Amino acid sequence: MKAKEEERRRKEVEIEKQKIEMENWNLKRDYEKVKIASEKLKQEFGEEKANEEIQISVNLLKEQDDQIHKLKDELEIESSERKKNQEEILILRNAEEMRPKIIKPVFTASDPQHVYIQGELCIRPDNDTHNKCVITVDPVISEGIVYFEVVFFNHDDKIFHIGVTNVEQDAKDKKEVKYYS
Repeated sequence: MKAKEEERRRKEVEIEKQKIEMENWNLKRDYEKVKIASEKLKQEFGEEKANEEIQISVNLLKEQDDQIHKLKDELEIESSERKKNQEEILILRNAEEMRPKIIKPVFTASDPQHVYIQGELCIRPDNDTHNKCVITVDPVISEGIVYFEVVFFNHDDKIFHIGVTNVEQDAKDKKEVKYYS
């Protein structure tokens, strides 16, 4: 798709270039016509009047030539700016893809009787230390680097552990990391 876009732009520039070349050729042809007409004017009206008419014609041709050069320069500038903008867009798209994505996790307890979940806070009653409870996080992270923070309060005399495990089918403790107090 990018190659097609570049080819289309290249064709547009080539068409503009051909238009400019055609205008230059027309100007040269017109100049020759003016030259012939100036010789006729000199013969009909005299040298002084003919020179005035010739000067007017030459000035008009110079203005047209200047306009053509100006348009050509503007076209080149526009083409280079367009190319620069496309490169910047590509850089920004790549930067956007590389930016870390922040997700808002949703916690779910396997046994709501033993854990109370409120937003990102999981509360376990003090008297319930023997029951195992699994808390799942949705969405499941399938790739990339994950930052996960757990803070425990009031656990001085209690033993606890936390683990991160792979939830794929048949993973069964193969890809599991546990931390104990």
